[in-house]
Amino acid sequence: MVPHSFTSGMALAAWVAPPKPANIWTSWYPDPVVIAILIAIAVWYGRGFRCLWDQGGADRATLRWRAVAFAGALLTLVATLLSPLDALTQSLLSAHMVEYLILTTFTALLLVVARPVPALAAGLPAAWLAGLRGWWERTPPAHAVWRALQQPVVAAALDVIAVIVWHIPGVYETALSHRSLHVVQQLCFLGPAILLWRLVMRPSDERTFSHGRVLLSLIGASLLSTCVGLLMYAGTTWYPIYIGRTAVWGVSVRTDQQMAGLLLGVVPEIADVITFLVVLAGWLQAEEARAA
Repeated sequence: MVPHSFTSGMALAAWVAPPKPANIWTSWYPDPVVIAILIAIAVWYGRGFRCLWDQGGADRATLRWRAVAFAGALLTLVATLLSPLDALTQSLLSAHMVEYLILTTFTALLLVVARPVPALAAGLPAAWLAGLRGWWERTPPAHAVWRALQQPVVAAALDVIAVIVWHIPGVYETALSHRSLHVVQQLCFLGPAILLWRLVMRPSDERTFSHGRVLLSLIGASLLSTCVGLLMYAGTTWYPIYIGRTAVWGVSVRTDQQMAGLLLGVVPEIADVITFLVVLAGWLQAEEARAA
């Protein structure tokens, strides 16, 4: 991958000034759109949670823990979309990689554990829910898309594509310079991660996939992401936009990029090994159940 920036010569104003150590803790970015969306989702979920709680049809302890997981996911979104950590990505590539790890590991896993769909469905007005169900029943292509997204190879491919495309130098620098595109970038990381964690935590539909296919897809995605991280570690400066921004944090552009490469190429392997073992254990249990 050859470093290149299609933003060269273009006056792209950053959506937030690169922070310095003296003002980092005040570098929150109060994006009104993101804040409004997060509040709306929290209220929506809360309404549905209350409906399910009042119905008493489900285990309330389970509902409580799912709500805790969902709240944790929203807090991690605040950290990656609004907090000083998000502002720090303007100064350090390694901060961006920390955000990436939070989104793909903690946020995605918490959302899968939370299983928010029943609460969100219960939180909709009855007419809206009926209309949504009717649309789903009348739209076979939507079913086909959902089945495709549940395929391990598709989920893994989307994850790898997101990592590669959004770290192409010109694309990454443009996202760093445009707030809306930056949010889209984060969502593109989060979506495939949710699909992969769903396969790890709930590999139950044997008609769609097997534990073996899940395991191979996870290994493939992990290896390809590791390659991108190692290329970043060994390569020359990929992102000229950081020149002049990292020194105030006591690191060179090269050192910052090497730390980012390690964060992308090495640190996720720890979580990946755990997911491999979880899927392998589930596979062995499934085989034992068949043999019994």
